[in-house]
Amino acid sequence: MADICLEPSDFSPVRDNLHERSRPVQTASQRDQIEHRLHAKGPIYADVRKFEINTALLISDLLAIRLADVHILDPDRPELRIIEGKTGKVRTLPINQGAQAVINRRLNEYPKDVWLFQSQSHRDRQTTPKAITRRAVGRVYAAVGEQITPRVYLGTHFMRKTRGLALHSRGRPIEEICKILNHANTAVTIRCIGLDADTVSCSYDDLVLQIRDDSVCSG
Repeated sequence: MADICLEPSDFSPVRDNLHERSRPVQTASQRDQIEHRLHAKGPIYADVRKFEINTALLISDLLAIRLADVHILDPDRPELRIIEGKTGKVRTLPINQGAQAVINRRLNEYPKDVWLFQSQSHRDRQTTPKAITRRAVGRVYAAVGEQITPRVYLGTHFMRKTRGLALHSRGRPIEEICKILNHANTAVTIRCIGLDADTVSCSYDDLVLQIRDDSVCSG
């Protein structure tokens, strides 16, 4: 899976049907502010954001990854096997360079941790190792969204939606994005990334593939 470099144009002001109060990130300045403020809250939150946007994993599945899971990745073809919390199914996930950079950094900085995104709070270090919680990530995301200019709503699914929207902006079919985001159907994907049916229909009209008659098999 190729890395996606997000540009300002990827954050078009579409309507977010899942979060009515959200205001999509539209500028490079907002994106830079988010990155800076997440680092200020704690590098782990910036790492979660980068890993989430590069894998499109559900936050609950992302936080369930152990260091042991990423120690065994094939360097020539890194793929992560996870058990989805929502379905209980095993899924093989290609790891791109952006996600691999996060893995390498956390392996180097926290080689004795149990979880890829392990809580480093003093209280948690005195007990059984724990991953940071979805609630903690959600609180930090929401706080950061309120601090940047102009403000945006950042939820725990925001990075998945961002990747889906970026893929759509690159011309990827909605069916492919549906599979990447592991949605049950394309209607869920359309709602997730803030598209409507007319927008999707126009994407088919805009790209017409020409096929020579003699290339079609007959009989």
